[in-house]
Formats: sequence, structure tokens, C-alpha cells
Amino acid sequence: MDNTRITVVPAIKAFEDYKQGDMSKQDGWWMLKCPGCGKLSSVDRGKIIENDENTVSTRAFLHCHGRTAHRRYVIEKNVVRWL
Repeated sequence: MDNTRITVVPAIKAFEDYKQGDMSKQDGWWMLKCPGCGKLSSVDRGKIIENDENTVSTRAFLHCHGRTAHRRYVIEKNVVRWL
């Protein structure tokens, strides 16, 4: 089942402990465990907006490349909207 929310986690959290939908900033790069398929990947830092209330949004859509290949989604203040 797809997650509908993103959780911004501390950068010290080990990647193997990420849950589906977890995201953190690591040395200037964002790491995201896809809310659809659970694949861990980096996200171009230019696509992420850091909001004041410790939430993130995207400037452009992201892709889920796992079991639901080629699905697109956006994040708006930690809420995932599937396109």
C-alpha cells in the first residue's frame, strides 16, 4: 500500500532503518525511501523545498520506479499526492 505522508527523519538515522516514506538531508542531498515502492534513492536537492514547520514540498514531480513503475507524485508539506 502506498504511503500518503513523508516523514522527515534526522540525518543520523541509518538508511537500513528507514521506513517507507522516510526522508532526510544527508550532506546537502535528500535521501528518500519512496512512499510507493520503498526503494531508497537520492533526490536532486533543487527539487525539494524546505518549509518552516519541518516539512518538505517538491518543486517538480518525483517518480516511483518500483512495482508501480512510472507513477508520479508530488509532496506538499509532507503530504504525498499521486498523479
